[in-house]
Amino acid sequence: MATMTKRLLLMRHAKSSWSEPGLADYDRPLNSRGKRDALRAGTEILNRECAPEWIVASSAKRTVATAKRIAKTCGFDGSIWTTRDLYLAPFDAYSSVITESPQEIQTMLLIGHNPTVAHWLEQLTGEMHPVPTATIASIMMHFDHWSEMMSDTVGTLEWIWFPKMDADATTY
Repeated sequence: MATMTKRLLLMRHAKSSWSEPGLADYDRPLNSRGKRDALRAGTEILNRECAPEWIVASSAKRTVATAKRIAKTCGFDGSIWTTRDLYLAPFDAYSSVITESPQEIQTMLLIGHNPTVAHWLEQLTGEMHPVPTATIASIMMHFDHWSEMMSDTVGTLEWIWFPKMDADATTY
């Protein structure tokens, strides 16, 4: 039987605020640029016609806020699954979260933190890219079920986008 392709949209949360010095890292909100860039990221997903059917985000405040803004902009109307397992986590935690996702989903958006997102992007694609805040990478995964995701799974980078680059130059 032919292998299906799943799309993983891997994203680093948008820019967070440092305006409250005593605030725990986990509780930092988005700053104004982060709010704007999260909306732009959602528009990018919409324009590329790859809206997710499932969104998984770290439960950190800035990551949840990023997910909500993207969902609103790209037309996602489902529930956002949040988990602390993606906060300051090694990349094998990311693959574990993915294996628990609904198997029928074709496109998933996973929003997390650096350095894990940057390291995982490199491991999944074999390519090294800068991953500033609000970066989204579309990775085509060559398997039938999300449960097949392993720490050493390799996919194909379809495109990468971040707010300060020309989106037309990011298709591979």
